[in-house]
Amino acid sequence: METEDFQKYLEERYEDQINWYDKKSAWNQKLYQYFQWSVIILAAITPVLVAIAPEVTRWPAVIIAALVAIGTTSLKTFKYQENWINYRTTCETLRKEKYFYKAGLGDYSD
Repeated sequence: METEDFQKYLEERYEDQINWYDKKSAWNQKLYQYFQWSVIILAAITPVLVAIAPEVTRWPAVIIAALVAIGTTSLKTFKYQENWINYRTTCETLRKEKYFYKAGLGDYSD
């Protein structure tokens, strides 16, 4: 492959993939943290509501408990944490390969 063609490939395809993985990683990180903190906070609020006045706060406690169940299930079903880590790992591996190529290290030493 010609040097010019390879540079064009790096700019149009390779960098595009790095940016895609970077954005997907950040998005999944935000979703994971949002759901995780929501579950933690709502789970902590539920027993407090029940202890304050069980007759008055029964329905809000039930609704919050249902939201905790939905949030926990969403975390496991959509695997935001796993996606975040996998996308970040792929992004950083692609970046590393580009730097190895430019420096002529490892498999690119020839």
